[in-house]
Amino acid sequence: MKKIISVLMAVVTLLSVLVSFNACKITIDMPETTTEETTVVEETTVDTLPAGINALTGEYDALITDENNRMVAIVVENTPAARPQWGLTSPDILMEYEVEGGITRMLWLYANSERIPEKVGPVRSARHDVVEIAYGFNAIFVHWGGSTFAYEKIREYDKSLSRRDGMYHKCFFRDTTRNVSSEHTGYTKGSSLRNSFSYVGFSSTHNEDYVNPFKFSQTPRILSVNPCNSMKISYSSSYNYTFNYNTATGKYDTLINGSPRVDDKGVQCAYKNVIILYTDIVSLETAKGHQEMLLENGGKGIYASGGTYEEITWTKTAETEPIKLFDIYGNPLELNTGNSYLGLVRSTRSANTVIS
Repeated sequence: MKKIISVLMAVVTLLSVLVSFNACKITIDMPETTTEETTVVEETTVDTLPAGINALTGEYDALITDENNRMVAIVVENTPAARPQWGLTSPDILMEYEVEGGITRMLWLYANSERIPEKVGPVRSARHDVVEIAYGFNAIFVHWGGSTFAYEKIREYDKSLSRRDGMYHKCFFRDTTRNVSSEHTGYTKGSSLRNSFSYVGFSSTHNEDYVNPFKFSQTPRILSVNPCNSMKISYSSSYNYTFNYNTATGKYDTLINGSPRVDDKGVQCAYKNVIILYTDIVSLETAKGHQEMLLENGGKGIYASGGTYEEITWTKTAETEPIKLFDIYGNPLELNTGNSYLGLVRSTRSANTVIS
């Protein structure tokens, strides 16, 4: 009997210890869970949070909302007669590419129509490559005319491509004060475009299945040990660029053919990110010298930011897909927040890129 009593007392004592131990665990865990829940609530209810994030810069922007997040892509000229361009420093991403004759043209990308200034241009004609690029971004496409191949592509996409064309629509104007031929005088206004978009019923939001292809780092990235205080690239003998890193602003000041590249107000172009994508280009054997960028081949490239650079790769897996950027390991490239210059340079001129 004494042994039984002793065993029972031992069991009771052990149970008491276990209960006490479990009670201590609950007491410790509960405050941690409560603290985490409180933090989340506070973070999501701060009144000073901006309305949204700019999908092309990764920055907070009060103009971006869930009801107004569709991109706009505008074709702009870059011949000497078109310079300095109206609104040149305004795009979230300035994309540049080669067309016939070794000249370049630009596609200015805005995260939504509210970000377009009151004077943009000279607006010029489309090529089929940029029709595909704009379509891949689900952007409203703005241009003034186009090549035969561009209009074929537009007809192929039919009404699934939202666009405004200076040849047919009334949201375009002429500025004849520069004493240049008429093809260099066309421009558009942000307010006129917005009114036109609204009038024809263009959606101000992206398609439900659209996923923005750009990824931004939450903290500033130092890309590598490879310095990039200056980068020189060449589209052709007449279109050469230099990007010089400015430590005071954290951006790359831009020169074209050795002179500062400035807008109509004299402000020099400067970019947080400089992205160079090398692409194969072939002739379409036309009398006008039309050519095609083989975008679906993808390729290699260079990404410079913060005074350093790294090698990257890129893809455009189908006509209807956007350009996507990757690091050399195949992971989505993380960009630093801010505006970007994106140059599509002929692969055979990659050797002309000089980084110092």
